[in-house]
Amino acid sequence: MRLAAVREAIATSPYVWEDLADDGVREWVEPSIEDDALLAAALVSLGTLSAEERPYLGKFVVEQIYEMLTSAEAAYWQRAVSGRRQH
Repeated sequence: MRLAAVREAIATSPYVWEDLADDGVREWVEPSIEDDALLAAALVSLGTLSAEERPYLGKFVVEQIYEMLTSAEAAYWQRAVSGRRQH
């Protein structure tokens, strides 16, 4: 699937932001949609969607990007904190 089609699915889906409505989440995740590598990684990690899941492609990709960003941030802070303890 082309990344442009995935971005279109994100832009046109009414479901994308319903579970990520917390303050600041959309503003944090939305710029990452333009990152080809991150978008492709999120898409690959989803695997094949069933016919019932396909209308939610945009929602699933954005949720996956959010999970990836959250994990990366947690790993960063874990390294930062453990690095301070060693000094």
